[in-house]
Amino acid sequence: MEIIFWLGFCGLVAYFADKKGRNAFGWGALAFVISPFLAGIALAIAKDLTVEKSIQDINNRTDNLKMEMDYSQKYNELRSDNIEKNVNRISSSQDSTKSIDSNKEDTRYLNSNSGSKSNQSIADELSKLHELKQAGVLTEEEFTMQKKRILSQ
Repeated sequence: MEIIFWLGFCGLVAYFADKKGRNAFGWGALAFVISPFLAGIALAIAKDLTVEKSIQDINNRTDNLKMEMDYSQKYNELRSDNIEKNVNRISSSQDSTKSIDSNKEDTRYLNSNSGSKSNQSIADELSKLHELKQAGVLTEEEFTMQKKRILSQ
């Protein structure tokens, strides 16, 4: 009868060892050899590995969330910078269009006084257009359209 209680307590030690993330067979065997009572005390003192694993999982998830937040923040900063550059480009494009329009008026005034457009003023306008295109103010299509307009005059 005593052996049944002994084996039963060894089984309990093994069960609780499994619940704490420990090797159930090893702790059951230890309880059988030394005593279920002493093995139970040693198991109670031992760290609960499932809690340690849960803490590690939470720390890993926290680190992943931090990395995702950093990535999202950098992505949003890049998007903001890109939008700001586009707004500045559009704004300067509008300013340069006004400048081109005022240059056209000046050129028309000079042409009306001189009779025909000189090759030098056409070259100047084309170089200005090229500079605007290189600066990113004009797109390729706008540049081509303006170039055709200048050359057709």
